[in-house]
Amino acid sequence: MAPHPTIPSQHLWRDQIVDTPDEILTLLFDNYRVLMYAGDFDGSMCNQLGVYRTLRSVPWGHSDSFNAASRCLWRMGGQPAGMAQSAGGLTWVVVFNSGHLVPMNQPAHAFEMIRRLLDGSTPSLCEQPAA
Repeated sequence: MAPHPTIPSQHLWRDQIVDTPDEILTLLFDNYRVLMYAGDFDGSMCNQLGVYRTLRSVPWGHSDSFNAASRCLWRMGGQPAGMAQSAGGLTWVVVFNSGHLVPMNQPAHAFEMIRRLLDGSTPSLCEQPAA
């Protein structure tokens, strides 16, 4: 079936079902600060469990350090905001009380994560190791 010319999502469908090659993720993780996040209540097919498994399987310069790193509790205003894990330039965050659209469900949390990514302080999301 040909894509409908006025529905943008129809034109993007083929891109949605193509896997991202590990080489692209390796290039990103080895050369840039990267923030990956998901909500703990994300029920979509790209939820926190699948993203975390993918992150653990990508071969990159700090993959052993990332896989060995402890997750820690991230707090905002003294309240638990999520769990974070960092190594090299990669930071992975599971945002508490959020679904698939973290910026809509937890806008202050999303803003703080992105602010820290841009100013280079994302690893400091971790205050203490999680139990």
